[in-house]
Amino acid sequence: MPTFRQTRPTENHSIPNEWLLVRRASDIFDEMCYDFIDEISRIPGEPLPGSARLRDAQVDDIGVRFALCVRDHVLFALDLALGASRCVKDPTLNHAAYSCARSVLEACSTLHWLLDPEDGSGSKGRFAELMQLYGRDVWNERDSDSLASQRSKRTEDEIKRLSEMRFQGAIAIANELGIDHKRKSQEVRPTFASEHNATIRAGNFIEGGDSEYRLYSRVVHCDTRAWQETWMAKPHIPNSDEVEYAPERALRLITNLATWFARATHEVYLYFGFDLVDLDTRLRVYFTRLRIHKSRWTWATPTNQS
Repeated sequence: MPTFRQTRPTENHSIPNEWLLVRRASDIFDEMCYDFIDEISRIPGEPLPGSARLRDAQVDDIGVRFALCVRDHVLFALDLALGASRCVKDPTLNHAAYSCARSVLEACSTLHWLLDPEDGSGSKGRFAELMQLYGRDVWNERDSDSLASQRSKRTEDEIKRLSEMRFQGAIAIANELGIDHKRKSQEVRPTFASEHNATIRAGNFIEGGDSEYRLYSRVVHCDTRAWQETWMAKPHIPNSDEVEYAPERALRLITNLATWFARATHEVYLYFGFDLVDLDTRLRVYFTRLRIHKSRWTWATPTNQS
C-alpha cells in the first residue's frame, strides 16, 4: 500500500524571518524520516545471508520476536521524531518538542542496548536483554493492573498468578538457551541481563546523550530553570503582541534528532544485513542539506554485533 503524505509549501512568507531556517531544517528532517519509514515497516522479512539477524534465527525462533521488537522501537522513534519536528514548525510549541525528543532518545538508546550486548555475547546476549525488557513490561503491567483491581473483576491473586505464568515462560526459555538469570523470590521480577537506567543508556548510546536526556527530563518535569534554558518562542515581555525567537535552540534540537536517528538506523541496518554503503550515502546527503557539522557524523561508530 502506498504511503500518502500531506504536501506542504517549501517556503511560507507568513513565517517569521527568524524561523525560516528552522522550517527548512524541519522539512528536510521530515523527508529524512519518511525516507526510512516504508523500508523499516517491511522488516523483518527473510534473514539476509551473513547478517546477525540470520544467526539469531539459527539459534532459536525467539529471533523473530527480537526482530519485531527492533522494528517497533525504530518506528516508535520515527513517530516521535516527526512529532518533535512538528512542534518546532511555526507556530512553535515552546516545550512540547522536548518531551517527544526525550522519548526518541530513550527508544534509540534502548535499541543500542538490545543490539549491542556489552559482553559481546551475540545472540544469547540479545535474547537475554529482550527477556529483561519483557520482564520489565510484565512487572509494570502487574503493578498497573493491581492499582486498577478495584475497578476490574480480577483479584490481586489472579493478577499475580497471570504475571507469574508469563515470568515462568521466560525462565523456561532462558533455561533452554542456557541464559543465566536470577530471582530472589516471586515478589521481585527475574533478572536476565544487566539493565542501566535511561540516563546511562543515553550516555552509552551517543556522546553527550546523558546530558541531553537530563535536560529534556527537567523540561518534562516542569523545572523552571530548564524552561528558561530551552524556550524557542515566547511573547516579548515589553510588547505582548510580538514574539521573541531562539532559532538556534530549535536547530540544535533537529541536529540532535538527526544524529540519534542516524546512529540507531546504522545499527539496525547492520543487524539486518542491509546495504550500509547506500545508507551512508543517503545519510551524508541529509546531513549536508541540514548543515550538520562533520563532527556529528558519528553513525558508523563500530559495534560488537556478532
